[in-house]
Amino acid sequence: MKKRILYILLLLLSFGATTVFGQGASTLYFMEKNPLRHNLNPAFQPYDTKFYIGMPGFSSLNFSLGNNCIAFEDVFQGKTINGKKETVSFLSKKADNGIDGFLDAMHDNLYIYSDFNLQIINFGFRIKQRSYVTFSLSTKTDIQFNIPKSLAEIIFVGNGDIDATKTYHIDDLAFNALVYSEAAVGYSYNLNDKLNLGAKLKLLLGHSSLHTDFDDLTLTMNKDQWVMSGDGKIDISTPGIKLVKDEDGSLKDIEYNEDDVKFADYAKIAGLGVGVDLGATYRLLPELQLSASVIDLGFIRWRDNLHGLKQKTDFTFNGVVYDIKDKDTVDYGKEYEEIFNNMYTVENDSDPFTSWLTAKVFIGAEYGVWDNKMSFGLLSKTYIHSALLSEELSLSANFKPWRIFSTSLSYSLLDGCWSNFGWGTNFNLGTLNLYAAIDNIPVKFAKGDNFVVPTQARDISFSMGMNFVFGWTKKPKEEKKPEEEMPVTILEDTIPVDTIAPDTIAAIDTIPSVDTVAIDTVPVLDTIPVLDTIPVLDTVPVLDTIPVLDTIPAKDTVLAPEIPIKEPSAPKINNNEGKLWEKASYGIMFEEKQHLMILNPSSYNILDEIAEYMLTHKNARLVIKGHYSMEQGAEFSRFMSKEHASLIRGYLVEKEIERSRIEIKAVGGDEPVASEDTEAGREKNRRMEIRSFE
Repeated sequence: MKKRILYILLLLLSFGATTVFGQGASTLYFMEKNPLRHNLNPAFQPYDTKFYIGMPGFSSLNFSLGNNCIAFEDVFQGKTINGKKETVSFLSKKADNGIDGFLDAMHDNLYIYSDFNLQIINFGFRIKQRSYVTFSLSTKTDIQFNIPKSLAEIIFVGNGDIDATKTYHIDDLAFNALVYSEAAVGYSYNLNDKLNLGAKLKLLLGHSSLHTDFDDLTLTMNKDQWVMSGDGKIDISTPGIKLVKDEDGSLKDIEYNEDDVKFADYAKIAGLGVGVDLGATYRLLPELQLSASVIDLGFIRWRDNLHGLKQKTDFTFNGVVYDIKDKDTVDYGKEYEEIFNNMYTVENDSDPFTSWLTAKVFIGAEYGVWDNKMSFGLLSKTYIHSALLSEELSLSANFKPWRIFSTSLSYSLLDGCWSNFGWGTNFNLGTLNLYAAIDNIPVKFAKGDNFVVPTQARDISFSMGMNFVFGWTKKPKEEKKPEEEMPVTILEDTIPVDTIAPDTIAAIDTIPSVDTVAIDTVPVLDTIPVLDTIPVLDTVPVLDTIPVLDTIPAKDTVLAPEIPIKEPSAPKINNNEGKLWEKASYGIMFEEKQHLMILNPSSYNILDEIAEYMLTHKNARLVIKGHYSMEQGAEFSRFMSKEHASLIRGYLVEKEIERSRIEIKAVGGDEPVASEDTEAGREKNRRMEIRSFE
């Protein structure tokens, strides 16, 4: 029986070729707190995560199954017959529209697909602040089957007019299957505040494949015979299969011995290939990020376990005679075996062949609102193979109020049908990350005798995984910033000085020679030097203000008041530099005006003080480090911190401070001083750190 099924399947393969495009969980694309989002765009960096590692064998599991146009209700219908509810197929005379309704639902082609992706090993880590490296080892299965509408018409309608001759073009039928492993190394780099670039290089290890390749196939039918013209070939690379041929080279039998094939045989490498993923993100506005990627651009070249079936040109089939009286005894499957045997010749020493992966193109836009606690996404998804395209468009609403939890809802237009809801959720429970996402959730069901079926569902895509993330939460750091103050000297036995008129100057016998006098503090001498000779002053300087001694000690022990000498006044912030930097940490404010980030005018006074300091200290250099909360993601945090630091530098440059003396650093949220779980903590993390160096 298994052999019969394989014969019928390969018979269908003989009529043409194309590829069906596997679907993916599009809902994952905008779930920024999921560490594996880079699988859809290699430019995405894991959200606020320095290192992650997947649970071995369960890091990421993806499964898709479905078709592009046929739902359960197109094949089966619920009818009330003689007062009893029954389920009938479209082939029944009691069905509404019947075969015509089924053919209308098929459109031009029926795409059937199933794909499976299990990431066995998966980890990634950040390098400094801008770069992220990822590695994964996966096993993948991709099965694609396309049935053109013309083939369905041949099967269900036939020639129509028995005396007419009709020609069908059946270029679009194919079956392609791949089983392979993938080792991928990815790298993403934050080029600047707005642009991220990413790429993945993939080594593909092929295990098993079935591939069809046909050209200009047509089937001409009349009441006497079927004539198929064109060229066709089926390439197979799989262990355990043996194709037996007749003397003329025609296919006689297909043998498969399960006892001779072990599981390890399927893990052997029968083909090698390479692939690449490319991606980019660009933040057009603080709230708006654009993104694009190309995934699975690659091929596998098959060289081992090769078998080939080549179609004979202009094959003529005289038909199968069906006798309704013998329906229980005639083996119609054997008739189809004979058809297939005569259509193909065997090539056991087949040449190597190439299978291309199904490339996928993502183009997305995401707009954040409410301080990016919520965002709206628009995603275009295109599948490309052999110049054939399949389109999907999704709208999503993404809720991310806390770092511990986020969720996304999506609604997709798939092949002209707006009936595909999707949902995904992500949990960060300490170091444990859990996520699940599903596309095309069934919304309408019908009850059978002992089961429930989704009547309008055509496909489903499911993803889930478990990973461990490190570095996404940090303990608050309480930084104590020491206040830089000038030392204060407390003097004892000092003489207070007032200002008096010149005619009340006390006579002083001895005056020590002083070049400069510090007016704020007067040094106290334990012993007073005694001068043997008193210098005679030829001229006495006239002073605007004369220090007056309230009390005059004995003549031989009096310390003469020193004459003040005027100096240029120092900047008013000179003695409070540390306080200025502390005041600047949270005193420099920013605001948004017409989608542009600008300095708040309330910050000008502080910035003017900084400019005055830099103008006075000509050798000083300034380092401005911008800090921001991680609430909206690492990329956004670095972008905002860099933007704030740049605005401060721009203001100081306008105040004639050389640009080369000012260095800016975008730290983002990598150095928090408070918890990100509360708004008060996030406010503390949004700060500017300014320091000067000689």
